[in-house]
Amino acid sequence: MKTLINGFNVNDYYGQDELAVSVYSDVTKEMFKCGEYAFRSGDIVDFEGLVVPCNEMVTVTLTEVDWAFNEGHTVLIPCRN
Repeated sequence: MKTLINGFNVNDYYGQDELAVSVYSDVTKEMFKCGEYAFRSGDIVDFEGLVVPCNEMVTVTLTEVDWAFNEGHTVLIPCRN
């Protein structure tokens, strides 16, 4: 994983989105947290070439973190062979 672009465009009262990013590896069979980020629409988070062990597919979960909502979305990403 290299970068995440904030395309949610649901900035809160302070003009930011707060997102927690978690990744599940089918190799380690564990989910790990990549961190929490506060950023504006269109901003980019650089994961600095994060490498996730993968056989077939990894999942990336983005969870909104704020005082009112904790909604999340999970994306399945196939591995390259």
